[in-house]
Amino acid sequence: MFYDLRRASEIKQVMFDAGELPELGERFAVLAETLPLTIATEREAAIRQFMQEFAAERATTIEQIALETSRERREAIEQIFAQLAGEREDLSPQLIEVLDRAFWLVMLLLVIANVGVVRAVLTNRYLALRLFGVEGRENPKRG
Repeated sequence: MFYDLRRASEIKQVMFDAGELPELGERFAVLAETLPLTIATEREAAIRQFMQEFAAERATTIEQIALETSRERREAIEQIFAQLAGEREDLSPQLIEVLDRAFWLVMLLLVIANVGVVRAVLTNRYLALRLFGVEGRENPKRG
């Protein structure tokens, strides 16, 4: 019966596995020694990969935000210019009217000033003739 048990394939496999136990122990010891380094290396590689992907995603997000902000600014500027153009068109007739009135008021003031200068010159001549008799000379009778 014992001999029959040795012949059974399961028993043979267990005996074969038992013969490999020292080698398995050595492999386990090597694995136990290298496992922390392997885990640390893989963890560092995973962190690097995550950071690279995160940096790429961040750069893409920043670029998208910059493009969106630029588009919004451009639209706001265009809207402001459109409003200013509309207001300028509304103000143009009024502005022309104000400038036209200002022009005629200035012309009227210039005419009044010229009339005043002419009147002053004529008054000066009249007084000079009246007081001195001849223009620019003293009156010999008064003297």
